[in-house]
Amino acid sequence: MAYLVTIADLKTHVYQENLDEMTREDTDITQDCIDSAIQEAAGFLYSKYDVTKLLGTPDTDPTVIDKNLQRKVKDIVKFYLVTLSNPNIDYQSAMDTYQMAIDNYFKLVQNGRISPPGWPYLDKDDIPTPPDGDTIEANSNIKRRHR
Repeated sequence: MAYLVTIADLKTHVYQENLDEMTREDTDITQDCIDSAIQEAAGFLYSKYDVTKLLGTPDTDPTVIDKNLQRKVKDIVKFYLVTLSNPNIDYQSAMDTYQMAIDNYFKLVQNGRISPPGWPYLDKDDIPTPPDGDTIEANSNIKRRHR
């Protein structure tokens, strides 16, 4: 399986004949949309949650399967697919579900207003530390006075 969402999982959001028409039966295009959606979701979650356990990688399956998270990622994938071509799919509806996934779910999870039960937190020991010795200097011009 690898990622939380596979091409076969999209059947709940997009009919196969529509998927074939949008991608011209190119599974690489569909997989690219899935990869992009996974990366977008991971961007909201990576600082707090273990995204490898939640979303998986191309080589490893996720260890925690959250159907709600899976549905939100599929909403993102559907929107990416519809932007290619939208045969028999309402573009506005796809965009609305994409916006709801981002604004009403991922941003709230990122800000800590929603804490999904059972999600594995990121192990703080795995966070890389910045290299030592790098300094940052900041200064500004003298404040100007008008008379």
